[in-house]
Amino acid sequence: MRRRLLERVLDDRVGAGSENLDAVRTSVLESLRRIFRAGHGDASTDALYGLPDVGAICRDLPQATEQLRDAIEKAIERYEPRLRRGRLRVLSRPDADGRVLRFDIVAELNEDESGVDRRFTAATRLSASGHLFIEE
Repeated sequence: MRRRLLERVLDDRVGAGSENLDAVRTSVLESLRRIFRAGHGDASTDALYGLPDVGAICRDLPQATEQLRDAIEKAIERYEPRLRRGRLRVLSRPDADGRVLRFDIVAELNEDESGVDRRFTAATRLSASGHLFIEE
């Protein structure tokens, strides 16, 4: 059964153990998936939610890698507050054959528990259809 947003906010505070941290990490991944699936203008409440037109960015090679990296970083900073500001890095990862754009997301969960591993990492790839996917 899916819980409502308010229930999740009130119940899922980090710091109650590693199982809760795993739940937060999973929730952040799902949030990133939603952000990456959306394009600017898709959300009626915020025209900037999501990513700009990835296809248009990729037509502008070789600058496309840096432009897309910057767009990903800005979207995460704006729409995923559970990742600590100033500790987020989006790094381009060269593909073996150079035909697929990949990015690593390296961040820290925005929590104050001492002694708890707060690292957050995710790998992404740009599909042939122009969508950014989280790799499992």
